[in-house]
Amino acid sequence: MKIAILGGTGEEGRGLALRWARGGAEVLIGSRERSKAERIASELGERLGQSSARAFRGLDNREAAGNAEIVVSTLPHQGHREILEGLRQELEGKILMVATVVWPPGSTDHPSAAEEAQTVLGDSVRVVAAFQTVSALALQALDQEMHEDVLVCGDDAAACQEAIDCMRQGGLRGIKSGALKHARIVEAITALMLQINKNYGVKSAGIHITGLD
Repeated sequence: MKIAILGGTGEEGRGLALRWARGGAEVLIGSRERSKAERIASELGERLGQSSARAFRGLDNREAAGNAEIVVSTLPHQGHREILEGLRQELEGKILMVATVVWPPGSTDHPSAAEEAQTVLGDSVRVVAAFQTVSALALQALDQEMHEDVLVCGDDAAACQEAIDCMRQGGLRGIKSGALKHARIVEAITALMLQINKNYGVKSAGIHITGLD
């Protein structure tokens, strides 16, 4: 499986890339600057070891989106809509997992970043909201078991299930959490998690759903 991570040079993108590559996926690191993406891809390959060096490719965002089967956006909210709008053709027919959070998070009065993406891209792109509450620090701690769950919101049930299956390849558990509009609630939870991190002087507080088989 080829997975593109737009804005993949950031901390969240790097953590997801490491998890998926370790699970056997080919990860395309996307960036506005291809040279930066190539550098990060090389660093990630070195971290996983020589046998995994080919698991990463550094490309610009357009090339990454066009060459992947599944695309993830870890882009910052500023400029998010404009970048996606410019990639409409490359994203057509694909699943787009949006990890981007409207900044500052916490309000449910306005559309989430995932809802914004769906509005910009239209129904030809299968948008799913995911990873908003998942700690980049926890993702990158490959020597530790991942206890955090991924809250998944979307209006396309099949796309949500495919996204969850994809997450499983990276050792992550996705939890179906309702319609795409519920991503607003998840973004509000992100604000809550940031406050918990601050209160306890940590950077990796996360969500784990109990009571499920």
